[in-house]
Amino acid sequence: MSNMCILQGFQVVFGMKYLPSGVIPGKGVKIYMGPVSYPDEGQKADEAYQRALRYLGFRPRTQKEVEEYLKRKGFDRGAIEKAIEKLKGYGFIDDRAFASSWVNSRMRNNPKGRAAMARELKQKGVDAEIIDEVMESVPREQEEAVANRLAQKYYERYREVNERERVYKTAQALARRGFDWELIQRIIRRLT
Repeated sequence: MSNMCILQGFQVVFGMKYLPSGVIPGKGVKIYMGPVSYPDEGQKADEAYQRALRYLGFRPRTQKEVEEYLKRKGFDRGAIEKAIEKLKGYGFIDDRAFASSWVNSRMRNNPKGRAAMARELKQKGVDAEIIDEVMESVPREQEEAVANRLAQKYYERYREVNERERVYKTAQALARRGFDWELIQRIIRRLT
């Protein structure tokens, strides 16, 4: 609404577009003058909801991610809260489902250990209780199988260096991926 010309409590509208302040209409332009209207809270909340739906259309997001996005777009706290409430009501925002999906995707596509996945979820704004619950649902055997596969890949990659350095680099690579030290030691013992 920043592009409207307000003249003593009226906005000047040309066709369907607002005329920028200070611009004088050309010849043959019809002018409609009506009372000034400002968007009410319901309209702002609906606009925030629509904006959030478009944002969620690319991939699932956490509540925190959507809130931050709407803040960046200039929506006020009230509109954001109403939009979030509506999105949660329709099931478009569900941090538990997001966390579960994130962990499953990570285990398949970009394997990481529990610590790294928990750190990522925390950065995305998922509640600590939900993170703990989702991390407990990941079977230890599955995590170990993923870590073993990665260890073999790294161990093979470092075949040009001496055995001690090869083991060290493989262990460090697994640690960077968030696997716990106990698991790393077990896997390294199997490799050597």
